[in-house]
Amino acid sequence: MDVNGEKMIMWGALAGIIGAVAFSTLWSLAIITDGHWIFGVETLSELGGHRPGRCFFNTGLIVMGLLSLPFGAVLYRKFEHIALGKISTGAFVLAAISLVGIGVFPINTGTPHTFFSWVFFSTVIISQTIMLRPIWMSPRLGRPALVVTLGTVMVGYITIILVATKNMELALS
Repeated sequence: MDVNGEKMIMWGALAGIIGAVAFSTLWSLAIITDGHWIFGVETLSELGGHRPGRCFFNTGLIVMGLLSLPFGAVLYRKFEHIALGKISTGAFVLAAISLVGIGVFPINTGTPHTFFSWVFFSTVIISQTIMLRPIWMSPRLGRPALVVTLGTVMVGYITIILVATKNMELALS
């Protein structure tokens, strides 16, 4: 790979890291500003509604989504020769765009928020699941990246099961 390709990978990866740190920081500020939001009792999206910290939370979503796009471009470049890599990267980019949509259309907007939330949560888990094989086969990423991605996928599926279970309990009560 040429020097420009290496620089692109570095900047794309850095964008992904900065996006994650920015979202974590802004999410934390939203929780602190709100003072009443309870993890596990309320959804994340509720922080973006008519709450004191909504500006922090929604900005965090938008920043994370936008900075995930160059990271997605780096993933595509890394895995463009593998069909599963292309499919996974496409789903990842769709998830990133959906994060921006969630930030622009907070929970109090109703249907647009629900649409972007479903697109995000479904495409991000699909993307990571499909990406497991290309990561496993990558001599540069290999096992450490596989472990992190697999852990994230497992958390995603466990979350889906917990949310589905909670929704069934609510429907039956």
